[in-house]
Amino acid sequence: MRKIGLILIIFSFLLIGCEKVDEIVGPEINSGTTLVANISASDPNIGTKPAMIYLPPNYDSTRNYPVVIFLHGYGSDHLFWQAVEDIKGVLDYLISAGKIQPCIAVMPNAKNVLGGSFYTNSEFQPIANSVFGRYEDYIVNDVVTYTRNHYPVSDFYLVGISMGGYGALKLGVRYPDVFKGCASHSGPIAFERFLDPIPGLNVNMIQAILSEWADFGYRIPSNAGNYLGPQRPLSTMLFAMAGAFSPMVGFSFSFDTLNYEIPLDTVPGTFGTIWAGVRLPFDRTGDTNSVFIEWVNNHDVAHLIISNINNIRSNNLKIYIDCGYYDELFLAPHAITCNQILSNLGYEHYYKVFEEVPGYPADEFPTKHVTHLQIRLAESLEYLIGY
Repeated sequence: MRKIGLILIIFSFLLIGCEKVDEIVGPEINSGTTLVANISASDPNIGTKPAMIYLPPNYDSTRNYPVVIFLHGYGSDHLFWQAVEDIKGVLDYLISAGKIQPCIAVMPNAKNVLGGSFYTNSEFQPIANSVFGRYEDYIVNDVVTYTRNHYPVSDFYLVGISMGGYGALKLGVRYPDVFKGCASHSGPIAFERFLDPIPGLNVNMIQAILSEWADFGYRIPSNAGNYLGPQRPLSTMLFAMAGAFSPMVGFSFSFDTLNYEIPLDTVPGTFGTIWAGVRLPFDRTGDTNSVFIEWVNNHDVAHLIISNINNIRSNNLKIYIDCGYYDELFLAPHAITCNQILSNLGYEHYYKVFEEVPGYPADEFPTKHVTHLQIRLAESLEYLIGY
């Protein structure tokens, strides 16, 4: 009985102690809503694609809202932001806590037959105006127009991860009259850094890609499309980039496969006579070629910043760049390069290559490609649309 009485006394003290501890009080979280819309493209190769839409708490159709277009990474689609990162929860909290303005978010689907469009107009002029889809036009024209026609909007912003980080900065710096700000999380935004030795491996990205083809004598075969997939991740992403930046259309015999012009599939409606494929940015020895120069001159964010800096300045474009120091795709040097360019140009921007995040020990939570993305999103959104 004495033991029981002692237990009751201890338990009563615990209850009293719990009653005296104040609860941790945070902001009252108001809930926004999400829905799926279908956004048609002017390019029939794209057709109509689904998009996730977020409307803020207490949405009011009589007021104008900033719009953030979230661009997903390679291999993902419009569902990524909610399914993986709970973007609704992130936005609900930031809005309810008064950290950002109430906003509308649009999450389009830019996945194509190669796994990712890189938010670029895939064209082989003058033969084909659209090869694997005109996704630059889709975002800048079709998605923006759809949003203006269906919701009360003020300004547009771009935020992206990985391939989407590339797309956000590319479209932002190319169209600063359309977008008021852009944010790249872990984006491949300085193509010449692909030629640098990868730390600890003593090879560059091209050599790393060729190493995935050891079973073919370190040569990419003419029927490479049959062998792409998870077992060759770098090569698979390379072909998607080439589909965006250097596609090709022609008869099968017009592809110089020895110089890495690779046919992938026949064009519908041509009865198997016309093929769509890619031109790779290096030759069989792993040296860059004229195609790589095309990539740099026409599609590299670092070069686009330099060539369009006057337009960027006149529109006061907000630019945010971050990357994990231990990014497994070795993209930290890309962020460093663009930061150096913007700094040399005297252009104000936000930049961070982070080695750790407070509260997350680096040895347990290394700062890789998508690590701490919710925390990073909070920083980029506060920079773009914060009070």
